[in-house]
Amino acid sequence: MDGIIGMDEISKVLDVADELGFNREQIRVELTKEDPGVVEIVQGGSLSSFQEIVNITVPETIALDTWLKELRELLSKINNG
Repeated sequence: MDGIIGMDEISKVLDVADELGFNREQIRVELTKEDPGVVEIVQGGSLSSFQEIVNITVPETIALDTWLKELRELLSKINNG
């Protein structure tokens, strides 16, 4: 695995966020992969129309399709919490 996320992987991550009703402007997907993978809420900053955004880092050593199940659970908790 090369440590860099590809466009097809970004699309899969955004598809999960879409399914759960997130606005894509609320989602930031890091371009580098890093274990163990992270989903966190961070301040949106001056360029964002949202006060808080969800920052997602895809893990490097876990298959994306396997990790997407965990991502769905984590985003569901954020969306419902």
